[in-house]
Amino acid sequence: VSKSAVIRNRVRRRIYELVRQYDDPALTGSELVFIVYSDQLATLDSPKLKAAVHDLLARAASSDNRGRTSGRSRGIITTKEER
Repeated sequence: VSKSAVIRNRVRRRIYELVRQYDDPALTGSELVFIVYSDQLATLDSPKLKAAVHDLLARAASSDNRGRTSGRSRGIITTKEER
């Protein structure tokens, strides 16, 4: 994301807080992986970041993650936002 540890940590803390606030029993016990490609998340306004993270979490909760495969990698959700 960035060579600066300050920016990397800011992005990590922002995402962790949004995940912590998201309350969905379907994700209990699930492992989540967020891969960030841009340091713009450090300065992205909160409503946009919250909407993006909650959209990804909702998609993760509704996907087939309990050991059954549906023709694609399970538990992996990717989006192509502005890079």
